[in-house]
Amino acid sequence: MGIIKKLGKKILPPFIADFFKLFLKKSAANEITWTGSYQSWNQVIRECSGYDDKEILTKTKDALLKVKAGLFSYERDSVLFEKLEIQWPLVACLQKIALETPHPLSVLDFGGSLGSTFFQNKSFMPLDIEWSVVEQNHIVECGSEYFEDEVLKFYQTIDQCKSQRNPQVLLLGSVLPYVEDPIELIKKILFYKFSYIIIDRTSFTEDPQNRLTLQTVPSEIYGATYPCWFFNQESFMSLFKNKYEIISEIQNDANPLSFNNTSGSKMYWTGFFLKLKK
Repeated sequence: MGIIKKLGKKILPPFIADFFKLFLKKSAANEITWTGSYQSWNQVIRECSGYDDKEILTKTKDALLKVKAGLFSYERDSVLFEKLEIQWPLVACLQKIALETPHPLSVLDFGGSLGSTFFQNKSFMPLDIEWSVVEQNHIVECGSEYFEDEVLKFYQTIDQCKSQRNPQVLLLGSVLPYVEDPIELIKKILFYKFSYIIIDRTSFTEDPQNRLTLQTVPSEIYGATYPCWFFNQESFMSLFKNKYEIISEIQNDANPLSFNNTSGSKMYWTGFFLKLKK
């Protein structure tokens, strides 16, 4: 058994969003909100409602099939887009790594849904690439049936992926804020000594401590509430400093439209490009 045999099952929820640009011109009723400062994950869970992962999975699958058929440019959290928008900072990181590592470039997308990030950016990614998604069991089953090919594969655990491929890159794209114990997860991930780690679209706070909030997604998407962490950046990055160096910070425009911030501290989204120390 691997050190984190059931790690893929702990990703909650399975589809986490970079919704913000979509709703910039929408009314307040359509805004995603983050409220509260909770003491425990279970305390937030007791206030959560309306979340149906099977329904979300079906909506996302149907949307991504339209992307695969060429009817839309990309999908994000079951929302379809006609105009392609590339995640340029992520693509730049991958292109740089491809120049420094043996081919193929192998990426492990932890919590990567049905491969949304891959489909959105693949036209600008290195040509010789492997993309592996580690997700919950039912997402892996769906991905394997509808989207898997020689490049894109789905796995239930990191160990399962590493037994078939040798990923040099770990992508953590907007997933750590939605894990019950992200600190413990990071400690386990460090065991694998990935050559590179890309932390993308992750929520931070200027509060001295990590802050646990309730995130509310509007019904226009799928209507759900669930826990979301905002990390103190200094303490968060200290978990990596002994094994990884920071190549660069990854700036993005993923900022919330509505946030009931009673603490008065700044809340923001950013990312980091890390390289294993020699």
